[in-house]
Amino acid sequence: MSTPSARDVAIAACAASGLVHAWLVSVHLDEHLLAASFAAATVGAAVVGYALTRPELRFAPLAGAVLFAGLLAAYPIVVLATDDNVDPLGLATKAVEAIGVAASLASRRRSESFG
Repeated sequence: MSTPSARDVAIAACAASGLVHAWLVSVHLDEHLLAASFAAATVGAAVVGYALTRPELRFAPLAGAVLFAGLLAAYPIVVLATDDNVDPLGLATKAVEAIGVAASLASRRRSESFG
């Protein structure tokens, strides 16, 4: 079994983040703006995750880094704006997204493909 590449790790981070944000859409259906922002994060993670599977799309690692950085920056804003509490799922998701930023940037620097 081979070690996953940085690009593989970024793809996994997209999948995990997208899954959590998709679940959050259903939890916050009564808060339309918040549900829409979670839906946008889900779609963004899916699009970037797919782009990362295409080695010829050289912009994909940078897009991943930007997506993850944006999601990381949005969390404290959403927590403060909605008077929500910081919770373990939120912190775990942010940890995954921080790994996603690092993996995206690492795969960009190394111009990785697969394997």
